[in-house]
Amino acid sequence: MAGRAVLLALHVALLSVLVGVSAAMVTQSVADIRAASRLVDLRAVYFVAAATDQPPRAASETLRRHLVDVLTSGRAYALRSPADAGPQPENTLVGYGSLARVFQLAQVDALPPYALAGTASGHRPGQSVLVDGVDVPIVAAIEDAGYLDLWMGFQPLSGTVVVVGDIERDLARASDAEIHDIAARLVITDATGADIAAHLTATAGTTTLFPRWAGDKISLDYEPELRGRTAFLGVFLAGALTTVVGAFGGLQALVRSRRRDLVVHIALGAGTPHLYVRLLTFVVFAWALPAVVFGWAGAAVVDGGHQAATVAGRIALVVACVAVAIPLLAARSVARTDHYSALRESTW
Repeated sequence: MAGRAVLLALHVALLSVLVGVSAAMVTQSVADIRAASRLVDLRAVYFVAAATDQPPRAASETLRRHLVDVLTSGRAYALRSPADAGPQPENTLVGYGSLARVFQLAQVDALPPYALAGTASGHRPGQSVLVDGVDVPIVAAIEDAGYLDLWMGFQPLSGTVVVVGDIERDLARASDAEIHDIAARLVITDATGADIAAHLTATAGTTTLFPRWAGDKISLDYEPELRGRTAFLGVFLAGALTTVVGAFGGLQALVRSRRRDLVVHIALGAGTPHLYVRLLTFVVFAWALPAVVFGWAGAAVVDGGHQAATVAGRIALVVACVAVAIPLLAARSVARTDHYSALRESTW
């Protein structure tokens, strides 16, 4: 019986990893669509840089002035990584424009530059962080927010320090490459044709950009991705059902091989609850525990483990319900057995 339990546990472990991976990918796709839908509601346009082997030309003063104007209008934002590879926190973003409106961050009464720290970032309000050679005060915490990276998908901000930069000061000292990076990462909300044309005109002499509506990102990328990931999840869930059958079959084999012993225990007053605990122990160690542990491990390898806690919680809930039900059915089957017939059988 121990060998059967080990084989079942290995079967469960493999399928749980696959279920955890695919479930985390589905959860990530759903989060991507929700975040992108918010940008759709805001009528957002983003830009894609043309692939070219030629380096961008020098940034003009017109482009610098355009970026300052659009990012101080309250209808656009841009995010970038810190330019300096110095001692700033590892997970740091520098942003400009309407970050609070788009990402639902705390509204603060402070002038840039200032920072907001995620609750799991290791930093808190009252401290400061050194970013791009500037000591930036942390003025508020990020409780429950995230942003849509248009290339990496939804990213939670719980472990991130977000620096709201001074766009005029930063652009005045930025290199051409940094200015091109900000221009390419610009997202305009409540966008009009005139807004798009103005940005394309300002960047025309330096780099080639193509506008894309946020709704196109959903229909062309996220929705097909969600359908494919859901199909994979369905296949692996169907495979996971075989482990439930295996667990129930293992219990049935245990009951058949030890039926006389189990009936004697009941006859001596052990009762059905005692029997249920014995059967539950088998299910927990051979099926439920591997399912939860390896399901969480599978989810943790997807997108930095952002969705692991959510996926593991859902897997644990389903597994707990099944783990409670399977030994209960087996225990009731034994309790209904004719004790006299079972005692006459030779099972040794």
